[in-house]
Amino acid sequence: AIASRAEKKLKAIEQSMTGVELYRARGNWFENRRVATGGEPSPAFNRRVNTLIDKLKNNPDRQAARDEILAIGKAATPAMLKRMKDPDFTVRWEMVNIQGYMRDEAAVESVVERVVNDGDSHVRWRAMWALNQYPDTTRAKELVLELSKSTDEAQRWNAFVGMSMLHMPECLPAIHKGLKDADSWRRWEAVNALARVNDESSAAGLRGVLASSEKRHRREAINSLGMIPGDEAYNVLAGAVDDQDPGVRFRVCMALGKRGDRRALKVLTERRAVEQDKQVLE
Repeated sequence: AIASRAEKKLKAIEQSMTGVELYRARGNWFENRRVATGGEPSPAFNRRVNTLIDKLKNNPDRQAARDEILAIGKAATPAMLKRMKDPDFTVRWEMVNIQGYMRDEAAVESVVERVVNDGDSHVRWRAMWALNQYPDTTRAKELVLELSKSTDEAQRWNAFVGMSMLHMPECLPAIHKGLKDADSWRRWEAVNALARVNDESSAAGLRGVLASSEKRHRREAINSLGMIPGDEAYNVLAGAVDDQDPGVRFRVCMALGKRGDRRALKVLTERRAVEQDKQVLE
């Protein structure tokens, strides 16, 4: 009876489709079966996937092309892997983005490769996001840990940032060192990483960041300190309540409020008495 009902439901779905939709649905099923059993998609099928990938370059077509690739399923992965190194930034970003939703284990190595080697930070960060969408990140962790030993300094750094996204404490010595890097963007990445690997040892380094003239770094440091437990992190936060930047002060007040530490009540009350910025007061 159950099989009969399922058959009727499937028939109703098929009848609601156009001829082209039905043809594609059956083709997707066949190609996914082929890939699942160790085969390669047909050349014609790969051409179809590549046509969809090319449509991702155009904003009006992008969402529809993205949806159709996801509807195809893992049979689209072989073509996608070949486009992970596409010269077009949008294509590379979309390849890792779609894999974040598709979560095909066959793509993990290529997504990790984008984390450590892509020249565009937007692609690298989307690739890190994608790895975090997999239900099992064991393989990704093994790969970034191995790449953190690379002889290439840029690869090592990108691997350490990737490790932070996967909440791997092994990255902390390198990330702490990165807080004083000569490159501003790398310093920001280091500060940001400490919000994900919440270790009390990071509070001292973030105290130093709060002495920086770069307000975006100070703001990010407050966000990270708010995620770190312990008295030292609390004291650094409380000490930043009088920062000259209202954006920093706003984040300090939010972070102290979320900690639930009764000591913060006095700090916040005293700041409120002299605060003039409307956003901070709210």
